[in-house]
Parts: sequence; structure tokens; C-alpha cells
Amino acid sequence: MKNLLYLSLIFFFLFACKGQESNSVKMPKETAQEIYLSYLSAKQDKDLSANFSKCQLEYKEKNDIGVYTCTVSVNNNQDYIFVISNSAKLKSEVTPSKKDIKELTYIAYLNYDKSLNKLTGEKLLFSPKENLIIDNQEIKQHI
Repeated sequence: MKNLLYLSLIFFFLFACKGQESNSVKMPKETAQEIYLSYLSAKQDKDLSANFSKCQLEYKEKNDIGVYTCTVSVNNNQDYIFVISNSAKLKSEVTPSKKDIKELTYIAYLNYDKSLNKLTGEKLLFSPKENLIIDNQEIKQHI
């Protein structure tokens, strides 16, 4: 009887943990790095490439949204931030009505001015297969 109780508790915790898994699809770091380099190549922006030339992507997850980020400190008052994700929630922020969104990757590059507490930049959907920027939006907001 005791073994049955332990076994049922184990199954309960397994199913409870399984139900709490994040909805984000974590892409491999190598894939994120390839998309990152493809995007910089497609964008053909020398300043952007220079700003993020030494980026080391790190995986972070918060509120069921997984992203690869890279932060480059320019000086004491300014950081450049690069974000890559497969999160449907982030993708829908750019284009809520877009079909075939699974094939696209969310990318954002931001300039954070610490003295003004202001974030500027761009968020977009990128097609790694076609090496194309599909849709983009400018970001300007005080934090």
C-alpha cells in the first residue's frame, strides 16, 4: 500500500511538472548564431555589424518566453542589445495577422540609453531560409 502511495505521488509530480513546461521552443545556440549572422549579412548595416561584431548569445527565459540575447556595453550610459527568439508571443507583437509565422524568427536590436532610461531600435520578423526581413517596427519608449 505504501509503495502504491509513493508511486502515485511520483506520477502526480511528473504530470504536474510536465504541465508547467514552457511554451517557448528553444532553438539550439548554433542555430541562433547562424540566424544572427545571416541577419547581419542581410541587413548590410556597417554600424549595426560593428556594434554587434563580438556578440556572445546567451539563452534566457522569463514568463514562458525563451530568447537568446547579447548585450554590448558602449560606455557607462549606453548598451546595445540584440534579441533572437522563436516565441510565438514575440512574433505576434510584430505582425499579429501574419500566416506561416512558424518559419520566421523574431529579432530585435536595441539601443538602451541609461541616462535617459530610453530604449530605441527595431523589432522584426526574419526568414532564415530566404535571408529576408519580412516585417519590422521601430521601437521608441521610455522604460
